[in-house]
Amino acid sequence: MKTIKRLAAALFVAVMILSFASCKETSYAATYAGEEISSGIYSCFVLDAYSDAQSNGYIKGGESLKDMTIDALDGMKVTEYIENLAKENTQRYIAVLAKFNDVGFKLEGEEYQQNVELAKQNYAAKKDVFSANGIGEDSFVKVLADHSTRVSMLFNAKYGEEGTDPVSDEELITYLEENFAKVNFIYFIAVDPDSQEGADLPSDHKDIKNIEIEFKDIKSRVDKKKLDFAKFCETYGEQDPTYRTGGQIGQIIQKSETDEISKAIFSTKVGKTNYFSDGNQYMLIQRIAIDDKEHSFMKSQRAGLVSLLNRDDFLNELLEYGKSLDIVMNEDAFSQFSIENAKLEGYTSLITVEQSASASE
Repeated sequence: MKTIKRLAAALFVAVMILSFASCKETSYAATYAGEEISSGIYSCFVLDAYSDAQSNGYIKGGESLKDMTIDALDGMKVTEYIENLAKENTQRYIAVLAKFNDVGFKLEGEEYQQNVELAKQNYAAKKDVFSANGIGEDSFVKVLADHSTRVSMLFNAKYGEEGTDPVSDEELITYLEENFAKVNFIYFIAVDPDSQEGADLPSDHKDIKNIEIEFKDIKSRVDKKKLDFAKFCETYGEQDPTYRTGGQIGQIIQKSETDEISKAIFSTKVGKTNYFSDGNQYMLIQRIAIDDKEHSFMKSQRAGLVSLLNRDDFLNELLEYGKSLDIVMNEDAFSQFSIENAKLEGYTSLITVEQSASASE
């Protein structure tokens, strides 16, 4: 009888050991200086990284997320991209927290309180989605309000007008001229004549063949200085009831390495015209000089321009600082709150940490 009891006790202990061994702690994603960073915060960054992948065109319809790859990143899996970015943003989160505490900043003031209230409202609006992904209101507020405010304050302390490394107006103007263009243009948006939309077009609507001839003729007259293109743009297409033809003057366009229209604009010298077509959009573009009025406008928008100029360097600096800290990452939590396990139905997007990196006006 004693032997049976000893055997039963041994079996009970063995079961308990196995039970504890299989019970993994996933309530926190990382620890630093004795503080736990909740898995809800990491889950916020997972969803945010998913939004980033969407905005970059890495998420493709009709394909399983786990099978998607990114050609531009040497075939990296989308899930790996999302996981890497979420982990990096977790390290940045801790780096920001450490730097913020070191300099003695505090989260206070009316603007911060407004950020908190806005975060709570956003959480309440999609509570079912966020809670399904392990994100409580406290974690959500810590990312959307606390973290965003800290990033903005640290960025401003470095690059703001009274910061340790302020950006001069001359540097902003140089950046403006190298990364923005001012253009006049006319456009035409093609319609498949065999579609219902094409069938509904008026009989005198321009077709593709005629628009190519027309645009090239206009370009020739502008290049020979026989036509004031700016005045022509102001009235071009105003009689078109479909709004598929039109013109714009003095538009400021930001450079993009992926947008084909941007490439066409920035390959055009100031004072010259360029014809662009991708088979759907047809444009005749005239690039003109950015003048003092635009310089003044961009200086008045200094916070946004300073952010564009220094944001990437600042975020990389935070990441490197985060990597230097004694952070313990919890792989069990990363596995449980992976993008493969995320509940994405009804999810839209979060405000990213990158968007928080800006100087105050």
